Amino acid sequence: PGGVRAVATTATSLFVGTDSGLFLAPMRAGSLPGRFDYVPSAREPVSHLRAVGNDLLVASETRIRILPDGNPLAPGSSYVLDVGSRIETIYPSSLEQGVVWVGVGDGLVRLAFNSLIARWSVTGSMAIEGLRPDAMAEDADGMLWAGLWPQGVARIAWSPAGASMETVRRFGQDDGLSAGMMQPVRAGDELLVWG
Repeated sequence: PGGVRAVATTATSLFVGTDSGLFLAPMRAGSLPGRFDYVPSAREPVSHLRAVGNDLLVASETRIRILPDGNPLAPGSSYVLDVGSRIETIYPSSLEQGVVWVGVGDGLVRLAFNSLIARWSVTGSMAIEGLRPDAMAEDADGMLWAGLWPQGVARIAWSPAGASMETVRRFGQDDGLSAGMMQPVRAGDELLVWG
């Protein structure tokens, strides 16, 4: 199947994203997968997977394919969102149900689930030169924290219209962080950063 790039589980399946596409194995409590089936609607190389609610978000380059967990192999059951830039990370909001943050090569994209039509859509984006989130977390106040490539951390106040230096505050070596990639993560009430 090619190199494995991402793994995700749902209540019913184990998904494996590879250079050759997406594979799934039905899961039963207390047993190992018997076999992996190719998901024909997701043929492109998979870079990221996230199970959110009843859906699986499958990232490939600039597109996110949405697969319903109940029947991901059903023809016509999936749909695609194009976020316009290379996807670096996918982070389901820990504070807003039905919101997913997508770190892209030049900023941030916000996805939201519309329960009336049972579909995800792009609800905003923030393009900021040099902002390439590789990892994300939220603090208790709803601020987004992004580990940046090649180094540093940024605090982002979501303001999709007219992002400015007031909405993004970067931290790096001058602020006491070590050189290299920084990974923020929320652990309970604390936001931890390591390099």
